[in-house]
Amino acid sequence: MFGLWLRVKLARKLSKILLLLILPTNMQASFSGTGTATFVEQSGSFQGVRVTVLNSAALTTAQLESATILVNLQRNGQSTPIVSGPLYAAALANDPTQLEATAINVANGFFTGLYVDFGGTINLKGNDNLQISVSGNGFPTSSTTVVSSEYSVGVETYTPSLIIYQVDKTRANNTLPAFDNVNGITFIQSAAPGAAVKPLFTGISINADKWQASYNLYDIFAMISQQWDTAPTSLSFFAYVGEELDKMSLTYNIDTTSTNGNGYICIFGGQQTDTTKARAKALISKIAEKQAQKFN
Repeated sequence: MFGLWLRVKLARKLSKILLLLILPTNMQASFSGTGTATFVEQSGSFQGVRVTVLNSAALTTAQLESATILVNLQRNGQSTPIVSGPLYAAALANDPTQLEATAINVANGFFTGLYVDFGGTINLKGNDNLQISVSGNGFPTSSTTVVSSEYSVGVETYTPSLIIYQVDKTRANNTLPAFDNVNGITFIQSAAPGAAVKPLFTGISINADKWQASYNLYDIFAMISQQWDTAPTSLSFFAYVGEELDKMSLTYNIDTTSTNGNGYICIFGGQQTDTTKARAKALISKIAEKQAQKFN
């Protein structure tokens, strides 16, 4: 499973580099201090949101947790939430190791770069629009934040969503409802590892249509050590990444005595409608036709 995780991670990073090289400038907005950046994409295909913060000092975990991101898709008169929650958890959902390195130190300050992945492609067509908003609640007054959309070359076979749950640290045993089209599950503990830091998550059980797994505390530590390239800066890890799961239910146990940071569970899922089915079928056919024309 983690060999697949590594390939997915490398492919996503490579695709982002290639897209930056071949695509025109996308929309972006900026703010200073604790402001808010908001803009709307009305055409194109998108995969996520990039957030870059320049400040005189590197941002702290608490500052990142206080910032929020909200992305909504407007389609056929309906609003569908794509991402909603703390910027910190949304960024680590796609890559638990994203903040393992310190911020980039340059002559005019520290750059902190974050990428929030939707978990799939959104193809805008007709009157569709994607509303993107990032608020720097708790950011230093000296900081400048730039928010940009991230292009995609994929097909929207279902409308993706990143669902973020903040862990209630007063309940030892917890169950989340069933989800369809799940291709990633991430557990995040914001405290940095240390001799006095207790692990928040102590047990996980996943049950889906074609995959079941159960992890105890030692399994969790094994996953953390396998997924990090260097010493972890947070106790965050993928519990699953790979082929889409349906009817996926999740139970987890926590140490209610732990006071070391906050806990989040992030689920990459989505929903499929008649509209997305018809559009995906038409777009796939169009792509296949263009590919065939290359050989005529």
